[in-house]
Amino acid sequence: MTDKSSTNPTDIPDAVQKLGEQLVSAVKQSHSLALDAARVYAGAWSSVPSPLSQIPKVAALPDAPTVTAYGFDLAAELLAAQKDFAVTLATTLTPDKTAGKTA
Repeated sequence: MTDKSSTNPTDIPDAVQKLGEQLVSAVKQSHSLALDAARVYAGAWSSVPSPLSQIPKVAALPDAPTVTAYGFDLAAELLAAQKDFAVTLATTLTPDKTAGKTA
């Protein structure tokens, strides 16, 4: 998976880790296919004029890639906050593994 810094590889069984890697690979392959289709579509419609470009206020708006990147950056921050909360909650509600052991 992409962020292995928060979990030790021995904490996650190999089968689960491989399944996650295969899932990410499948998603990336589907993205590639979707991008190929989008390029063909965009190429076919690139000569059609857009009435939006005629509106003066539209030119002042950020472009679609900028808005998309911002949306994903915000989502990543929210997901990181949720992850921190969930891990802290799980740690709080899970008995310490060393509590039952004697030193």
